[in-house]
Amino acid sequence: MHGPNPAERQLMNNWIHDLVAFVNGDNDHSYGTKECDEYKVMTPDGNIEIQKDPRWDELLNLMDVFSGFSCEN
Repeated sequence: MHGPNPAERQLMNNWIHDLVAFVNGDNDHSYGTKECDEYKVMTPDGNIEIQKDPRWDELLNLMDVFSGFSCEN
């Protein structure tokens, strides 16, 4: 009775298609990203876009902290 409209359903199907390919290890699937600092987002206006991760450098630094590596070593 209260499901997604046709446009929302298509958006969900597109999003889930990538998830299924990832879970199944489909190495031939193209996710649309080209660089390691890009990620796919679903926008409020109902689109799926590739964007640069604004926290990429911060997360790399955090990775170093968790791995025990720091600039002071």
